[in-house]
Amino acid sequence: MKTAGHRALPSSSVSSRTTRSPMNAPNQILQKTLMALHRDASEVHRLWHDKARLLPLLECALAIQAGQPGRTALGQSAAYLLNYVLVFFAGTAEGLGALLRSLPRADLRATLANQWLSNELIALAEVSALARSQDVWTLEHLSAEDTEWLARLSAQYLLRHALPNSLSVQLLVPEELRLGPHAREYLLGWAYEEGKLDPAATQYFAQAHPAKFAMLQTLAAAHPSAATRPL
Repeated sequence: MKTAGHRALPSSSVSSRTTRSPMNAPNQILQKTLMALHRDASEVHRLWHDKARLLPLLECALAIQAGQPGRTALGQSAAYLLNYVLVFFAGTAEGLGALLRSLPRADLRATLANQWLSNELIALAEVSALARSQDVWTLEHLSAEDTEWLARLSAQYLLRHALPNSLSVQLLVPEELRLGPHAREYLLGWAYEEGKLDPAATQYFAQAHPAKFAMLQTLAAAHPSAATRPL
């Protein structure tokens, strides 16, 4: 599963240190609890209603996933808890936002968002809603790659459902995502090719990215039967 790329101690290193240092005893207990919860849906469901127990376990699972544990028993247990919580309790943008606000560490919030985006059971409609929500501001550690991935998934949903000539710049390229010029150009060009940009967005695209706009016009003129919008 795709992760946000934050590095953590391998599980073997964590295990060896927890046996020598009492300071890490709580972490060792959390890891054992995670493994006991693996594929125990009823217990995880009950755990959702006990946030005092859930949040430390969730933080532990996120730290393990950020360390890219592979198919270790601990890694699989962490992935199970995260997948169950994300699909059954945080499958909406609103649900994810509430969970993000409960996590104090910015790096773990970014990992959680990455896991959410990676889960194909999360509807594109909810991904698009997240891209346009204020909860995006809690993701200051989200990588540029994941931010652009979020924007592309959102655009995919919008282009699939939007009427011709209906998408505004703000809807397609939310300011909250703070996308760079290349990502903005890509999304606007994609929407222009699909014939979904509204007149103001088309004018903005032509002014902000004249080379790309001219190239797409040339291609459309050369292949009129394949063009998706009239010139």
